Amino acid sequence: MSVRIEPVTQVRGVLFDWGDTLFSPPDAGKVIVAAAAERGVRVDQETARALWNELWDAGKTPEELAKGRDLSAGAHREVWTALFKRANTTVPDVASTLYERVMDPRAWIPYPDTEPTLRALRARGIKIGIVSNVPQDLRPIFAAYGLADLVDAFTHSFEVGAEKPDPANR
Repeated sequence: MSVRIEPVTQVRGVLFDWGDTLFSPPDAGKVIVAAAAERGVRVDQETARALWNELWDAGKTPEELAKGRDLSAGAHREVWTALFKRANTTVPDVASTLYERVMDPRAWIPYPDTEPTLRALRARGIKIGIVSNVPQDLRPIFAAYGLADLVDAFTHSFEVGAEKPDPANR
C-alpha cells in the first residue's frame, strides 16, 4: 500500500518564539559593566561579554534545563539567579541585578523587522502564534509596543505545564 502525501499549498499559521526571534534582549555585557560600576568595580566589556557567554552557555546544559525553571515565575527567578551567582566572584552581589535587568521581558525590545513581519503575515490572513518559555504573560509586552492585535494566540510554558522543547510532545 502506498501513501500519497499532498504538498502544503497554503500556509495557515506561523509560530514564533518570542525571545531572540521577535524581541531583542538587553546587552548583558553592558548590564554587567554597569552593575559592576555601581558597585565600584571596574569590568571591561570583553570580560563582561565572556562572563555572560559562560553563564548563558551553562544555562543551556541538560542539568540546568532539567530544573523546571520555565514552569513558574518563582522557579525561573530562583534557578537563573542561582546560576548567575557564579558572576558574584567577578562583580559582588550581581546575580539578582543581572536577573532583573536581562531576564525581565519588559527590558526587551522588538527587532526592527518584528512589526513589519507580523503585519505582512496578518495582511495575508495568516494566523500568528507566540510560544515562549518566559515565565510571565507576554500579552502586556506586545500591547505596550502596539503588537497585540497582530497575534492570535500565546502559549507560555508556565500556563501549559511543559517546557519547550518537551520530548513528550514531539
